[in-house]
Amino acid sequence: MVNTTPSDLRTHLSHYIEQAAAEPVRILSRGLRECAVLVSPGFYDRATLALGDEDYAAPPLTEDQRYQAELRTFLAEYGVHVDGDC
Repeated sequence: MVNTTPSDLRTHLSHYIEQAAAEPVRILSRGLRECAVLVSPGFYDRATLALGDEDYAAPPLTEDQRYQAELRTFLAEYGVHVDGDC
């Protein structure tokens, strides 16, 4: 699998679209964290067909996001409602 960054993808989009026809292109945020994968239309069609009627699954929450959600739930039990980050 080929790796690139969002800025390199913008600069060389046509190259990476051609590359995605042969293999998926992993887009890494800051060169470390996978933020997206560019695939060919055929690969995408096969993947969605294999998933069938499954709903899109959001990525799992980070540890901080879990903590924020638990804190909101705890505070809500006492009538405290928080907008935005806790």
